[in-house]
Amino acid sequence: MEFCSECGQGNRDDSAFCIQCGTPLKQQPPGEQPGTTPESGQTPESAGQAPQPQGEPMPQPPGPQGAEPAGPPPAGPPPQAPMQPFTPGAQAPPGYAPPPMMRVVPTDGLAIASLVLSISSFIFCPFFAAILGLVFGYISLNHIAEQKGALGGEPLARAGIIIGWVHLGLVILAGILLLILVVVGVVKTS
Repeated sequence: MEFCSECGQGNRDDSAFCIQCGTPLKQQPPGEQPGTTPESGQTPESAGQAPQPQGEPMPQPPGPQGAEPAGPPPAGPPPQAPMQPFTPGAQAPPGYAPPPMMRVVPTDGLAIASLVLSISSFIFCPFFAAILGLVFGYISLNHIAEQKGALGGEPLARAGIIIGWVHLGLVILAGILLLILVVVGVVKTS
């Protein structure tokens, strides 16, 4: 494997040009012209030998005025620019659309408070924390609706409201069961 002196790309041993950047890999020794034999410095035609058939030369595309003709095409894919890491906010590489810019929407603090109070109502202050969770949840939904997308946290507020109602339903159900047990106990003792 032969490595390019310009970009460091590994190439096959029989490659004449780098597959990454197109740089010639095998340099001609100084004083030797392409197509000459190293011993005599003569071309095969001037030495009386028949030239080696190498096919017809490839037509070159027209270049800018005054430009020198380019060398033979590289043996491999066209050269590519080295990849640079993409940084957000930078210009997108050619041929690619810029990445979508994600807008960070702030979350309403009351939505977070609603969810936290509703969850904590199962452990601390069962009745009052659930009611505060419901109140904060409904206030938060109103704030979010008024802001029309500039304020987030709707799923948190809805979860706080649902958990608050579930907890209040369980507290009311437990209160009814406790009242039934007390009434049944009073009736049996009398």
